[in-house]
Amino acid sequence: MAEEFQTLSRVFSINYFFQNCVCQKVSSKSPLYEQVRVEKAKGILFSGISVNTSPGIDGKRTLLAPSNWFSQFLNLCQNGWDFLKVGSGEGWERGGTQWPPEGYDLDMSYITNRLLAMSFPAQSMRAVFRNPLWQVKNVLDMRHSEHYKVYNLCAEETYDPSLFHGRVEGYPFDDNHVPSLTMIQQFCESVHLWLLDDPENIAVIHCMAGKGRTGLMVCAYLVYSGMSAEAALQLYAERRTTNNQGVSIPSQRRYVGYWYKILSFLKNKPSLPPHVNLPEPSPRELRRIRLYDTMNINSVFFVVSELLQVAGNDYHPPVEVIRSCCRPVKQGNHGPNSPRFFRLFINNGEDENKVEEPHVVVQMDTESSVIDQKTCLDCYFEDPLLVSGDVRVSFYERMIGGRLFYACFNTAFITSSLLQLPLSDLDKVGRRGKSIAGPSFFVELLFGPANAEVPEFLTEACHGDS
Repeated sequence: MAEEFQTLSRVFSINYFFQNCVCQKVSSKSPLYEQVRVEKAKGILFSGISVNTSPGIDGKRTLLAPSNWFSQFLNLCQNGWDFLKVGSGEGWERGGTQWPPEGYDLDMSYITNRLLAMSFPAQSMRAVFRNPLWQVKNVLDMRHSEHYKVYNLCAEETYDPSLFHGRVEGYPFDDNHVPSLTMIQQFCESVHLWLLDDPENIAVIHCMAGKGRTGLMVCAYLVYSGMSAEAALQLYAERRTTNNQGVSIPSQRRYVGYWYKILSFLKNKPSLPPHVNLPEPSPRELRRIRLYDTMNINSVFFVVSELLQVAGNDYHPPVEVIRSCCRPVKQGNHGPNSPRFFRLFINNGEDENKVEEPHVVVQMDTESSVIDQKTCLDCYFEDPLLVSGDVRVSFYERMIGGRLFYACFNTAFITSSLLQLPLSDLDKVGRRGKSIAGPSFFVELLFGPANAEVPEFLTEACHGDS
């Protein structure tokens, strides 16, 4: 294998191969086409799963025949570009001009004339299935000159800002997760100031695949500009994806909804940009975590974490608050029906001068006789767990590894004592996660007011074997 690779290295440089054969699908109308055709005829580029004749060490032309698995790898590199790419720029138009330009095949889409979403601008091996950075730079320089700024949302990878003339800002958060509300605010304000600075300016937003995290932040800015959450999510789905599945992670959609609620006071106020006042920290006492209607499993581990804002660090890491386990509820030890009472202020119509009146609302949790017919896994906290701000709860089949699903939420938006999340509201539910869920499955988080007395029957019924 070592000799084979050395021989192949003599035929071409790896970087040259990636730039000319893999990373760029050259149109027959492009000026580059003739150059690539000639080089391919000379044996510089690959053809199919074999290698064309190339000069050997002694100057004679030799047919290189790589091993079967290696030839399949080469074939994947050359012909698997369309399969590996998350999306395609083909068919997108802007101002009547085909996008991307002829000679390029880049995963980028204009959501509006001034918001461009794309996948990660990669170098080296990653450029096989991401946007080649040099192509992205060429296209942006050609179309927008000095009027673009790149926003990188990846926490896992970055690049030298000088590659895009220093016009790069980072708002990093984890893949398939959510940022803090503070980060959303900072991002929207930055984009708005950049677009306001010059009518020709555009914002280029990307994560790794250019879908979930990118969609969340693009939609957040659309909401910041006056659009509703649903309209923003729908617009992004239509213009970014061919299957109309834009932002698909439930927690990411939830946070777009949060952001819309924060800005909802602008509904009848045309002034933009809005002066955003984020909700004050709202600590809540988490008293119990229950997985309702489970099957094929006897225990589920979980980790509760909060997004921590670290001074001088753009990334807000999740900091573990507690790690524990949900176990079966002890049979015959259930309490009576236990309605949870809480006070809710309801707006009295359109009359802003009328004083809002408190209403008592009753919400039933699963602590009722129906639980005898359902299998539930519980963890009751003898000392209520205080959580605040942006919270992530992840569930695992084992203490280490085997994640089933997770959910992210902000405590300021928990308006009752219960947060019930069906399977459709949980993130990254895989085959194993679905296999433990009965027809009525949901995750239930029970909260209590600060310093409230814990009902005695909860301690008896829910603590179980833990």
